[in-house]
Amino acid sequence: NGPLSNRFSRDPLSYCLNEITKTVKPRIPSFCTLKRGVVTTDDFSHLPPEQQRKRLQQRINERKRELQKETDQREALDKMKDVYQKTPQMGDPNSLEPKITETLNNIQRLQLEIQKYESWLASADKQRSSRGDTLVRYNHQSERPVSQNYEHNIPEIVRAH
Repeated sequence: NGPLSNRFSRDPLSYCLNEITKTVKPRIPSFCTLKRGVVTTDDFSHLPPEQQRKRLQQRINERKRELQKETDQREALDKMKDVYQKTPQMGDPNSLEPKITETLNNIQRLQLEIQKYESWLASADKQRSSRGDTLVRYNHQSERPVSQNYEHNIPEIVRAH
């Protein structure tokens, strides 16, 4: 009982936690990743308006970069196919058809995704502006109401995020 009581008497909480973690394996790999009650959506409507706008814009930019890569790849495949048709010793032009089809499908998919994200962004901006038109902010110096539509003319206004 001697060694156990010495460890236990110095820092009982640490000792108990240490013993528990040695014997018990957690069922959930990380509690940090567990978010209760948060439902994520593709349109980021679960986020505050400014974060929603930022995330949608990020997705649009990502998809546009991917679209540019696919478009460049498509152009390169078309050039290769042209070379193959002019000089058949280089290769069979028909061998490129599956890759060309795949690239075209990717381009169409990315264009649709960009349209989807842009419509969500427009909708978020519309909601934001309709909420912003009804907000009234106060000038801290004079405490008089100032319409948010005139914010750009009055620098000391408290701006809504």
